[in-house]
Amino acid sequence: MITSTPPTRQEFVDHHVASARPLVVRQGLKTWNSAPPWNFETLVSQVGAQRVPLYGSLFDFIGLSTFRNYHDRFLTSATPAEPPAYLRWYTRQSEARLPWADDAFDALAGSWHAPEWLPTDGYIFPAYGGQADVVRQSFPAKGIFVCGRGGMTRWHVDPWRSDAYLCQVIGHKRIVLYRPGTAAPRDPEALGSVIDTPHAVPPGWPAEPLVDVILAPGDCIYIPQNQPHAAVALSPSLSITWNFVHRANDTGYRELVASAADDATLRYFSAPVARMDVA
Repeated sequence: MITSTPPTRQEFVDHHVASARPLVVRQGLKTWNSAPPWNFETLVSQVGAQRVPLYGSLFDFIGLSTFRNYHDRFLTSATPAEPPAYLRWYTRQSEARLPWADDAFDALAGSWHAPEWLPTDGYIFPAYGGQADVVRQSFPAKGIFVCGRGGMTRWHVDPWRSDAYLCQVIGHKRIVLYRPGTAAPRDPEALGSVIDTPHAVPPGWPAEPLVDVILAPGDCIYIPQNQPHAAVALSPSLSITWNFVHRANDTGYRELVASAADDATLRYFSAPVARMDVA
């Protein structure tokens, strides 16, 4: 569903989360204190010296940079001279020593907020018992995603049987979703599954996807669990994104927890009350 009229919070839970229905809200971020599009140069002045992790087209770690150096290398030209690395900068997701984005989110906290129709309670992943605030608290896969034109994420299914929410802040990004079961995971217990590249519909898939949309600055998309999807930046792009499991639809999540106790992110967010505050 694509709309310019946001749902109420109850409508979102009942008609989208509970039934795993995607949702695109055009200009749903216009109430932010700093409404999109943001400015890369301003971000460089705020967080340019911070270290960021760089990835390939499917979460394969390829190195570190500063935000400023990444900007100068991949974002200053509309057509980069080289395929852009993908900057995926997460808040703390485990006890591992990585350049987490917590300080960057702290610096940006006054600029954005979760869309008004997202629930503030009822989350079981993260296991937060009270009111949840995605701006000030850590969520699974909560991150700042940045890439130059042509940066992509290949076909995949999100881990942890979780839903995802993405806010497009700078640039245009094409996102394509298929129905659950279009491509089965290689391993039924896999936390995420590689499907294919986004250049063409993989053999045997339906000709028509469930959703094929170009997000502009200010748009946002809800991607329910188990839906294969891919994304490509049509211009230098920045998105804010996070994952969650809500009690309205926890299909498969509890079984996953029982079978994948060694997953660092699952462990970290199983009882995160004491360590969720970012600010």
